[in-house]
Amino acid sequence: MLKLVQVDSGYGKKQVLHGVSLAVNPGEIAALIGPNGAGKSTVLKVIHGVLSLWHGEILFGGVSLAKTSSGDCVRLGIGFCPQGNRVFTELTVRENLEVGGFMLPKDDLKTRISEMQRIFPVLKAREKDYAGKLSGGEQQLVAIARALIPQPKLLLLDEPCLGLSARLSTAVFEKIAEVCDQTGVAILIVEQKVREVLEICNRVYSLKLGKVVFDGHPDELKNDKAKLKQLFL
Repeated sequence: MLKLVQVDSGYGKKQVLHGVSLAVNPGEIAALIGPNGAGKSTVLKVIHGVLSLWHGEILFGGVSLAKTSSGDCVRLGIGFCPQGNRVFTELTVRENLEVGGFMLPKDDLKTRISEMQRIFPVLKAREKDYAGKLSGGEQQLVAIARALIPQPKLLLLDEPCLGLSARLSTAVFEKIAEVCDQTGVAILIVEQKVREVLEICNRVYSLKLGKVVFDGHPDELKNDKAKLKQLFL
C-alpha cells in the first residue's frame, strides 16, 4: 500500500532523513519508534506533503506522492493526525467531526458520523459538548475519528498519546487497534510509549539520526530488552 524507498528530506537546508525505506501493508499497524530528534514526525510530514521530498520515492497504491499536497493526499485516501493538534476547542464534538468530512455529500457525512459514533460511543454521548471541555484522551479520540470520516485507506498518527496518563493512553491504544480491526484502515503510528505500541502493531521500524536502524516484528523487541534499549541510545 505505502512504500518509501531511499527517502531524503528535511527543513530548509537541514537534512533530517537519510535514505529512509519502509512499507505499510493494507490492514496492518506499523509503528515508527526511536529517540527524540530521530526524524519520525518528519517521515509522516513528507508522506503527507507537508514537507518536500528531496530524493527517493514515495508510492501509495502504486501512485507517486513526490509532488502531492496534503489536500491531494486526503483525496487519495491518506488521513493525518499531527502531533499535539487534537481538536477545534471552540467547536462541539459533532462540529469537529463535520470538519473532517467537509468534502462529503451531506447524507454521506451523516452516515460517516454515525459510524464513528458507533466505534467511539463517547462521541455520541458528548456530541453537543464543546471539544475543549473533553479530557485529553477524549480529545484524541475526536481527532482520530475526524481523520477517519473521509474513510482513508491509510491513517498517519503522530504521537497520539502525547501528554496522556497511562490509563488514558491504554484506552487510546485499544481504540486504535479496534479501529484497524473494524475498518481495515492501515495505520502508521509514531509513538514514544514504545512498550504499549509494540502490543498493537504488526511491524516496527526504528529511526536513529534520520536512518532506519531496525525493521522487524514487534516480538523481536518485546523479547529482547537489550536490543530495545540500544535503539534509544
